[in-house]
Amino acid sequence: MKNLILCFFLCCSFSSFGQNFPVSFDTNIEIRKEGQKLALTGGFNAPQFSTIKVDNDDLEDLFIFDRTTNQILIFLQKTNSQGQKEWIFAPQYTQLFPKLKNWVLLRDYNNDGQKDIFSSTPFGVVVYQNTKNETRNLTFKVAKDLLFSTGITGNPLNLSIDVTDIPAILDLDNDGDMDILNFRPAIGTTVEWHKNISQENYSISDSLIFEKETIQWGDFEECVCENYIFGANGCRIEKPEHAGSSLLVLNLDTNSSLDLLVGDVSCDYITALFNENIGENENTEAILRNPKTRFPIQKPIDIPTFAAVFYEDVTFDGTPDLIAAPNLYSNDANLVDFQNSAWLYENKGTKENPNFEFIQNNFLQNITFDIGENTRPAFIDADNDGDLDMIVGQRGHLFSSTSYKAKLHFLENIGTNQNPKFQYKNDDYLNFASSSTLQFQFLKPIISDFNADEKDDLLFTAFDLNTSKTAIFWIENKANSQTNNQANFSLNDIKEISLTGVNVGINDEILLTELNNDNKIDLLLLQNRGTIKSFLQQDDGNFVLENQNFGNQNFTRGSFALYERNENGQISEDLLLSNPEQGLFLIQDFKNQESNFELIPLSLSTQNLPIDFPSSLLNNQNSVLYFGNTVFPVAFGSQIVIGTVGGGLQWLSPLGEIISGIDDKNNEKLSLKAYPNPAKNNLIIKTKEKGNLFLYNTKGQILMEKQIQNSETQLDISNFSNGLYILIFKTEKRQLFQKIIISK
Repeated sequence: MKNLILCFFLCCSFSSFGQNFPVSFDTNIEIRKEGQKLALTGGFNAPQFSTIKVDNDDLEDLFIFDRTTNQILIFLQKTNSQGQKEWIFAPQYTQLFPKLKNWVLLRDYNNDGQKDIFSSTPFGVVVYQNTKNETRNLTFKVAKDLLFSTGITGNPLNLSIDVTDIPAILDLDNDGDMDILNFRPAIGTTVEWHKNISQENYSISDSLIFEKETIQWGDFEECVCENYIFGANGCRIEKPEHAGSSLLVLNLDTNSSLDLLVGDVSCDYITALFNENIGENENTEAILRNPKTRFPIQKPIDIPTFAAVFYEDVTFDGTPDLIAAPNLYSNDANLVDFQNSAWLYENKGTKENPNFEFIQNNFLQNITFDIGENTRPAFIDADNDGDLDMIVGQRGHLFSSTSYKAKLHFLENIGTNQNPKFQYKNDDYLNFASSSTLQFQFLKPIISDFNADEKDDLLFTAFDLNTSKTAIFWIENKANSQTNNQANFSLNDIKEISLTGVNVGINDEILLTELNNDNKIDLLLLQNRGTIKSFLQQDDGNFVLENQNFGNQNFTRGSFALYERNENGQISEDLLLSNPEQGLFLIQDFKNQESNFELIPLSLSTQNLPIDFPSSLLNNQNSVLYFGNTVFPVAFGSQIVIGTVGGGLQWLSPLGEIISGIDDKNNEKLSLKAYPNPAKNNLIIKTKEKGNLFLYNTKGQILMEKQIQNSETQLDISNFSNGLYILIFKTEKRQLFQKIIISK
């Protein structure tokens, strides 16, 4: 019996899918390290944490926004079979959120029990209202595309917040509406209080009208890191132009007044300031004193160059915990360990009087595949056992404050190509990082039979610290009978490949393929802030520029990979193309689109969704997958594996094909039978379990939905035309697929 249901995507013309290329997230793929299954979330570097009710179980789920990628990660709060609560990654729900940038805080501004979105725009703050109470599903609409605040002049001005900052949004004056605290834009040093006067004006909380009450809330000035001035004295040292700060207001001690935690771009720690004003107006007229510059005392937060803190219950006990993370756009100085960038302090006290106990510096990262930054997957049958193993490059690994070098990670496929299971074997494959002579960063592996000897070679681009330039390298695979034909690479065999007239940049991408049918591998170069250039390999092995703008596309930064499909018995050589802010695209038969690519966006299929996911909300616009920053795709057969700036992986399956959990044996265990097949007018369904049955056409449209009891059910299919269909049966614990042919 086949291990994998034949993907009807491979059997049908792609044009049948219309404007988009539908895919599903496959969260069942196994990667194990030291016995721990690692979730494929895409990873994160500079996470910002909030909670929100995402699905329909009325529980607070976890929302993470990563500043380095502009990507949202959703973890649902679920109870496992042992009765323990846990966070379950649910990437599909990301589609329900708008595109966001810089900073994001979820707060319920209109007191309807559903948290809304406050986020950054180039001119200030945008607010999205959560309309779940109206639509019964998680949906958002723009409440205010720009917030205004009335200042001293009496005129409303943009409520401006530096994009590098994270403000505090809370009901400071306890009147029922949300106020905003932020460092003064461009200047810093003091904190502004923007009072929400919605309650005062209208006796409701939903109007988002602000007045600037003060430019020195808390009666303090932050000069530099440990230097704070109190009262009206002002900083006695010159402070550089404000470059970034983070705020969190909470109660840190036994009194009733609110205190403050401050992070700064020039500091590697969090400072606590304590409110000495107790009684009437204790928070609106706060007097912050007694700075503790290494907080918490027992195990101080230590995140180089800029820390931010968040206050959410992530340990399922109803009490908010403290999570610290870097608040950076990128790791420019290579000082931050993005593999361990979520510091969790469990609150052993109460919300009003917290007691923070350090738990870990890799919250969620310890149960996900996350190797830091810029994950670059590639596949090769390294052990010659007939299935593809995975090697993964990265931007670099922080060995010390003065040593940041890239490694190759090797994951052995202990399953099959049809049902892959990967076991983590080596985090320094070929000893790139441990070499005493090599010093590479931005290591991007590519697998290709470069010398046409029917053995896959290892090529890579990397920034060479020894020469301070980026180059293309290759290592010949010297596999032979003495090595049992297993891949045999040596760092002593590294050779450089030069491109005539072009210097390769650190964020440039290469792709190897034959372009002119001369049996020699040619090269495409996707340039950062440029175009795709094609180079033809000459008889002497040199590469000569042939086309300055292959495909007629321009990029701020992008990535691409070959993708082959079987279309009506013919192999179609397609291209996967990533472009920031836009998404991931398929270009059919790309070699014949050299003058102008036709981009087909990847979209979220309505198949394989969680049972309570509101698939009716998906349309041509919001079903298009958005990954924030650039992603780095590679093909695994018909599957698509994505490396991310966030240091992780995600696995996409084409419409109708999910690798894991669709073995025919599972159908037997469930006793799911659908016959006759091919069918004419009626289809008989037999099963021993209750569930929901869906019939899809090749466009991904639901043609029939029916609730099935543990009995025999007859479906009337007489109105459906001849062709290929997919039957999906969903129970509470699993879902099964079956290909159905209607032939009359």
